[in-house]
Amino acid sequence: VSNDCNMRCRYCYANYGSYNNEVGTMSKELVKTTLEKFYSLFKNIEVIQFFGGEPLLNIEALECACNYIKSNGKNSNLGFVTNGTITVSYTHLRAHETPEHLVCRLLLEKKKKKKK
Repeated sequence: VSNDCNMRCRYCYANYGSYNNEVGTMSKELVKTTLEKFYSLFKNIEVIQFFGGEPLLNIEALECACNYIKSNGKNSNLGFVTNGTITVSYTHLRAHETPEHLVCRLLLEKKKKKKK
């Protein structure tokens, strides 16, 4: 949903989420079109996992996906991988939760101390 990241970790294999492509975010229209295509191909989708970059840089796309799933009576679990540095309230996430689950996977990194 986003191929950008708000962190610039030097060791990032994904070139800060861009994977060496132009930085951008997925539009709500593309989210809807993609979900429609997936559900036309597969009767049941157990889990949809969002990642990036940092998915919370495009919270609108996550909300769009949650709303699509709720309004179309789908039973998919949604998940996203985040670095946890963007503040989003639990209440806000619950407001867009799917009938089943919204799973947040928080990546924790230990910052190395610089040698003096």
